[in-house]
Amino acid sequence: MNGFANYQHFLNTSKDVPTKREAAKPNPTIEADVQPSKSVRIVNLPSFTEWLAKHRKRDSPLGDLAQDCADDGSWPNEFTLDAYRNHLVGANASWEALETLDKAWKTYKAYLKRSESKTAPLVKRPVRAKTIADTKRKIVFVKGIKPLHYAKRVREAFEVGAEAWVSFNGRKALPVTITESDDRHYSVRIVAGKDAGNINSLFRDEVRSTPELACLNCVTL
Repeated sequence: MNGFANYQHFLNTSKDVPTKREAAKPNPTIEADVQPSKSVRIVNLPSFTEWLAKHRKRDSPLGDLAQDCADDGSWPNEFTLDAYRNHLVGANASWEALETLDKAWKTYKAYLKRSESKTAPLVKRPVRAKTIADTKRKIVFVKGIKPLHYAKRVREAFEVGAEAWVSFNGRKALPVTITESDDRHYSVRIVAGKDAGNINSLFRDEVRSTPELACLNCVTL
Protein backbone atom coordinates (compact mmCIF):
# COMPACT_ATOMS: atom_id res chain seq x y z
CA MET A 1 0.00 0.00 0.00
CA ASN A 2 1.33 3.45 -0.83
CA GLY A 3 -0.78 5.28 1.77
CA PHE A 4 -2.48 7.58 -0.79
CA ALA A 5 -6.26 7.57 -1.12
CA ASN A 6 -6.11 8.19 -4.87
CA TYR A 7 -3.88 9.56 -7.63
CA GLN A 8 -5.01 13.17 -7.06
CA HIS A 9 -4.08 12.85 -3.37
CA PHE A 10 -0.63 11.68 -4.47
CA LEU A 11 -0.18 14.71 -6.76
CA ASN A 12 -1.30 17.21 -4.12
CA THR A 13 0.95 15.68 -1.48
CA SER A 14 4.02 15.42 -3.69
CA LYS A 15 4.02 19.20 -4.25
CA ASP A 16 5.04 19.72 -0.61
CA VAL A 17 7.83 17.11 -0.64
CA PRO A 18 11.19 18.55 -1.81
CA THR A 19 13.15 16.62 -4.40
CA LYS A 20 16.67 15.40 -3.61
CA ARG A 21 18.08 18.29 -5.70
CA GLU A 22 15.99 20.88 -3.80
CA ALA A 23 16.87 19.35 -0.44
CA ALA A 24 20.56 19.63 -1.26
CA LYS A 25 20.33 23.37 -1.97
CA PRO A 26 21.65 25.55 0.88
CA ASN A 27 19.21 27.78 2.70
CA PRO A 28 20.64 31.28 2.18
CA THR A 29 18.65 32.70 5.09
CA ILE A 30 19.95 30.16 7.60
CA GLU A 31 23.53 30.35 6.32
CA ALA A 32 23.49 34.14 6.45
CA ASP A 33 22.58 33.96 10.13
CA VAL A 34 25.67 31.95 11.03
CA GLN A 35 28.21 33.72 8.83
CA PRO A 36 30.64 35.83 10.91
CA SER A 37 30.82 39.48 10.02
CA LYS A 38 34.07 40.27 8.20
CA SER A 39 33.79 43.98 9.04
CA VAL A 40 34.04 43.56 12.82
CA ARG A 41 37.42 43.74 14.49
CA ILE A 42 37.66 42.85 18.18
CA VAL A 43 39.59 45.32 20.33
CA ASN A 44 40.56 44.59 23.94
CA LEU A 45 39.99 47.83 25.83
CA PRO A 46 41.67 48.62 29.17
CA SER A 47 39.81 49.51 32.33
CA PHE A 48 40.17 53.05 33.68
CA THR A 49 42.73 51.84 36.23
CA GLU A 50 44.77 50.08 33.53
CA TRP A 51 44.62 53.14 31.28
CA LEU A 52 45.64 55.41 34.15
CA ALA A 53 48.66 53.24 34.98
CA LYS A 54 50.16 54.02 31.56
CA HIS A 55 50.50 57.70 32.51
CA ARG A 56 52.53 57.32 35.71
CA LYS A 57 55.68 58.88 34.25
CA ARG A 58 53.97 62.05 33.02
CA ASP A 59 55.09 65.27 34.69
CA SER A 60 51.58 66.59 35.09
CA PRO A 61 48.54 66.33 37.38
CA LEU A 62 47.53 63.22 35.44
CA GLY A 63 50.92 61.66 36.16
CA ASP A 64 50.56 62.52 39.85
CA LEU A 65 47.11 60.91 39.95
CA ALA A 66 48.40 57.81 38.18
CA GLN A 67 51.26 57.47 40.65
CA ASP A 68 48.89 57.91 43.60
CA CYS A 69 46.70 55.21 42.10
CA ALA A 70 49.68 52.83 41.82
CA ASP A 71 50.69 53.50 45.45
CA ASP A 72 47.15 53.08 46.79
CA GLY A 73 46.56 49.47 47.76
CA SER A 74 42.82 50.07 48.08
CA TRP A 75 42.35 51.84 44.72
CA PRO A 76 39.12 50.50 43.17
CA ASN A 77 38.73 48.98 39.72
CA GLU A 78 35.19 50.11 38.96
CA PHE A 79 33.15 51.23 35.96
CA THR A 80 31.80 54.62 37.07
CA LEU A 81 33.33 58.01 37.79
CA ASP A 82 31.34 58.27 41.03
CA ALA A 83 33.09 55.18 42.40
CA TYR A 84 36.51 56.79 41.93
CA ARG A 85 35.36 60.17 43.20
CA ASN A 86 33.92 58.57 46.34
CA HIS A 87 37.23 56.82 46.92
CA LEU A 88 39.20 60.07 46.66
CA VAL A 89 36.75 61.93 48.87
CA GLY A 90 37.02 59.16 51.45
CA ALA A 91 40.80 59.52 51.32
CA ASN A 92 40.52 63.31 51.93
CA ALA A 93 41.97 64.12 48.50
CA SER A 94 42.37 67.76 47.45
CA TRP A 95 39.98 69.50 45.08
CA GLU A 96 42.83 69.59 42.53
CA ALA A 97 42.98 65.78 42.62
CA LEU A 98 39.21 65.59 42.10
CA GLU A 99 39.40 67.97 39.12
CA THR A 100 42.24 65.91 37.65
CA LEU A 101 40.16 62.76 38.09
CA ASP A 102 37.20 64.38 36.28
CA LYS A 103 39.37 65.38 33.36
CA ALA A 104 41.17 62.02 33.25
CA TRP A 105 37.81 60.26 33.14
CA LYS A 106 36.63 62.40 30.20
CA THR A 107 39.87 61.69 28.36
CA TYR A 108 39.54 57.97 29.07
CA LYS A 109 35.96 57.88 27.77
CA ALA A 110 37.05 59.71 24.62
CA TYR A 111 39.82 57.13 24.19
CA LEU A 112 37.26 54.30 24.51
CA LYS A 113 35.00 55.95 21.95
CA ARG A 114 37.85 56.21 19.44
CA SER A 115 38.92 52.61 20.08
CA GLU A 116 35.41 51.19 19.87
CA SER A 117 34.93 52.87 16.50
CA LYS A 118 37.58 50.48 15.15
CA THR A 119 35.14 47.58 15.61
CA ALA A 120 32.62 49.10 13.20
CA PRO A 121 32.78 49.21 9.40
CA LEU A 122 34.75 52.19 8.15
CA VAL A 123 32.49 54.99 7.01
CA LYS A 124 33.61 57.99 5.02
CA ARG A 125 32.49 61.01 6.97
CA PRO A 126 31.59 64.28 5.29
CA VAL A 127 34.16 67.02 5.71
CA ARG A 128 32.83 70.05 7.55
CA ALA A 129 33.03 73.15 5.38
CA LYS A 130 35.26 75.84 6.80
CA THR A 131 33.76 79.20 7.55
CA ILE A 132 35.37 82.44 6.45
CA ALA A 133 36.35 83.12 10.07
CA ASP A 134 38.07 79.73 10.34
CA THR A 135 40.20 80.26 7.25
CA LYS A 136 41.50 83.59 8.60
CA ARG A 137 42.69 82.13 11.91
CA LYS A 138 46.16 80.60 11.93
CA ILE A 139 48.37 78.78 14.41
CA VAL A 140 50.60 81.18 16.37
CA PHE A 141 54.04 80.32 17.79
CA VAL A 142 54.97 82.13 21.00
CA LYS A 143 58.50 82.53 22.43
CA GLY A 144 59.70 83.26 25.94
CA ILE A 145 56.63 81.95 27.78
CA LYS A 146 56.99 79.86 30.94
CA PRO A 147 53.69 78.07 31.66
CA LEU A 148 52.09 78.73 35.02
CA HIS A 149 51.50 75.98 37.55
CA TYR A 150 47.85 74.94 37.33
CA ALA A 151 47.22 76.05 40.93
CA LYS A 152 48.10 79.67 40.02
CA ARG A 153 45.80 80.01 37.04
CA VAL A 154 42.58 81.95 36.65
CA ARG A 155 39.61 81.35 34.36
CA GLU A 156 38.12 83.38 31.57
CA ALA A 157 34.43 83.35 30.65
CA PHE A 158 33.41 82.45 27.09
CA GLU A 159 30.04 81.96 25.44
CA VAL A 160 29.35 79.00 23.18
CA GLY A 161 30.45 79.96 19.68
CA ALA A 162 33.16 82.35 20.91
CA GLU A 163 36.68 82.28 19.50
CA ALA A 164 39.53 81.35 21.85
CA TRP A 165 43.01 79.81 21.99
CA VAL A 166 44.60 76.70 23.52
CA SER A 167 48.14 75.35 23.72
CA PHE A 168 49.28 71.79 24.38
CA ASN A 169 53.00 72.53 24.78
CA GLY A 170 53.38 76.17 25.87
CA ARG A 171 54.92 77.21 22.54
CA LYS A 172 52.23 76.73 19.89
CA ALA A 173 48.77 78.30 20.24
CA LEU A 174 45.87 76.76 18.35
CA PRO A 175 42.78 78.77 17.39
CA VAL A 176 39.57 77.14 18.63
CA THR A 177 35.84 77.75 18.84
CA ILE A 178 33.84 77.04 22.01
CA THR A 179 31.26 74.29 21.35
CA GLU A 180 30.06 73.45 24.89
CA SER A 181 30.49 74.79 28.42
CA ASP A 182 29.84 73.62 31.98
CA ASP A 183 31.05 74.62 35.43
CA ARG A 184 34.47 72.98 35.03
CA HIS A 185 35.15 72.49 31.33
CA TYR A 186 34.96 73.95 27.85
CA SER A 187 34.58 71.76 24.80
CA VAL A 188 36.49 73.37 21.94
CA ARG A 189 36.86 72.68 18.22
CA ILE A 190 40.28 73.28 16.70
CA VAL A 191 39.99 75.33 13.50
CA ALA A 192 43.53 75.28 12.05
CA GLY A 193 46.36 72.84 11.39
CA LYS A 194 46.33 69.07 10.96
CA ASP A 195 43.98 68.66 13.94
CA ALA A 196 41.35 71.03 12.54
CA GLY A 197 37.89 69.70 13.32
CA ASN A 198 38.96 67.78 16.43
CA ILE A 199 36.98 68.50 19.58
CA ASN A 200 38.66 68.50 23.00
CA SER A 201 37.26 68.86 26.52
CA LEU A 202 39.57 71.08 28.59
CA PHE A 203 39.56 72.76 31.97
CA ARG A 204 38.21 76.29 31.83
CA ASP A 205 41.57 77.81 32.87
CA GLU A 206 43.25 76.18 29.84
CA VAL A 207 41.12 78.04 27.28
CA ARG A 208 42.23 81.64 26.86
CA SER A 209 41.52 84.76 24.82
CA THR A 210 45.00 85.28 23.29
CA PRO A 211 47.82 83.03 22.03
CA GLU A 212 50.14 84.31 24.78
CA LEU A 213 47.66 83.51 27.56
CA ALA A 214 47.00 80.10 26.02
CA CYS A 215 50.70 79.25 26.16
CA LEU A 216 50.95 80.63 29.69
CA ASN A 217 48.05 78.38 30.71
CA CYS A 218 48.87 75.41 28.46
CA VAL A 219 47.01 72.10 28.76
CA THR A 220 48.54 70.01 31.55
CA LEU A 221 47.08 66.62 30.65
